[in-house]
Amino acid sequence: MIITERDSEILKMCLEQKFLLLRHIAKKFFPESLSMYKVPARRVNLLMRQGYLKAVKPRVGHDTLYLTTAKGVKHLRSLDLSNGLRPLDGVDLKIYEHDVWVTDARIILERSPGLIWTSERVLKSKTERRKVPDGLADDGRKHSFVIEIERTLKSKRYYDRVLIDTWVKNEGISAFLYLVERKSMIEWFKKLEHCPECFYFATMEELLRREGETTFVNKKNSTLVLNNYLEFDEDFVDEYDEIHKAEAELRRFEKEEFYKQRYKRYKGGAVSDPSCT
Repeated sequence: MIITERDSEILKMCLEQKFLLLRHIAKKFFPESLSMYKVPARRVNLLMRQGYLKAVKPRVGHDTLYLTTAKGVKHLRSLDLSNGLRPLDGVDLKIYEHDVWVTDARIILERSPGLIWTSERVLKSKTERRKVPDGLADDGRKHSFVIEIERTLKSKRYYDRVLIDTWVKNEGISAFLYLVERKSMIEWFKKLEHCPECFYFATMEELLRREGETTFVNKKNSTLVLNNYLEFDEDFVDEYDEIHKAEAELRRFEKEEFYKQRYKRYKGGAVSDPSCT
């Protein structure tokens, strides 16, 4: 069997995202296919027969999950595409729906101009003893976004510490984008005392419907539309650079002042919470 570049990308994404559903593979790698049960399914079945993918069906009626096998990882290593990750034996069903949403978000956000996703598994492999976000989207130029998926709310105390901890420990981030289940959760976040203005919120439903035109909003009701944010006129690069530098300097100053006044009370890192997904 000849492993194509697209096959390798499927294996790579399965490894990074823990697993993929067939609809994920179809939407990401076979957007021209009219049915995920035709060309995408045939290719996935071929990769399974050759031992590069395996199918896991946790229970009757559950979606089939596709994971990269040890043979698939070996192939990725030969191309220097594994990021040092190892194959997974199974899937944690307690956070299955959360992980599905993370992959949905990755597929949509990677359609925005120039954005490249770094997965939670890759971020964890490069960081010791630190909570990492669900994903990091970067355009390789000036913009990078921390992505977090929140299906349910935790305590205010938890977020008061974690939001500030995330903000302080992630330098050079353009914005922190939170995708939540309901609009009421956005209003809840906006009322938090310790919620920096660079944190923006939108529902997952809106992202699935509007994709790159999704409107994110912060606690001051300022908005961010990702595609508009990323696009700029090349004739105004110099002016853009000056604005970007000024904004970065302002964020640095605000962060230092915030740290001096409030963050010392929360020094010691994020709350240990096994449900922080």
